[in-house]
Amino acid sequence: MTPSEALRLLAHAAAFDRRTVGEIEARAWAAALHDVPLDQDTLDAVARFYGDLAPGAEPGDPTRRRWLEPHHVRYHRRRIRNARIAAANLAYSGDPDETPRQAIANQRALTRAAADGRPLPRAALAARTDTAARSRALLRTLLPQITSRRPELAAACHHCAAAPGTPCRTGRGELRRDAHPTRIDASRRLNAALAPRNGPDGG
Repeated sequence: MTPSEALRLLAHAAAFDRRTVGEIEARAWAAALHDVPLDQDTLDAVARFYGDLAPGAEPGDPTRRRWLEPHHVRYHRRRIRNARIAAANLAYSGDPDETPRQAIANQRALTRAAADGRPLPRAALAARTDTAARSRALLRTLLPQITSRRPELAAACHHCAAAPGTPCRTGRGELRRDAHPTRIDASRRLNAALAPRNGPDGG
């Protein structure tokens, strides 16, 4: 986000809270939201913040004034995009000829497309109907490289939209040292399902 874009964002917020907007404020917000684009999701995040009641407030209570801060924009924008990802019900089974790095990049691109609300590629739609065996085979290829040091990152995080192998982020967009609890549970199930089984057939 550039200072001029931040100025537009602040003007949008001023429609709700009547704040003073100037060059200094625009530069500060641009620095705080340097990796956040000024798109409809960002503007909707502002509207969602002011549309929700403040903690402990009663409807119509004029004493509970809300004041938007950069981390609020990040939080509500992520919630908007995560809802689209969850609704897309992604299931990327990959291409047998792609490398693990390509598979991770393709899955991230697919997740971004779902978050943006863009039409998903035909390959992604076809992947939803692929067999579970093919999906497990791809994950077995990726799992050792993704989770050799951090097995809790095997699964994608539905809380912050982090892709497999990518650390979780806080509501302010900062990297977390630990993963979100729901992701840890999902990764444990995934790791258990993909663990080698020593049976009579050696599989």
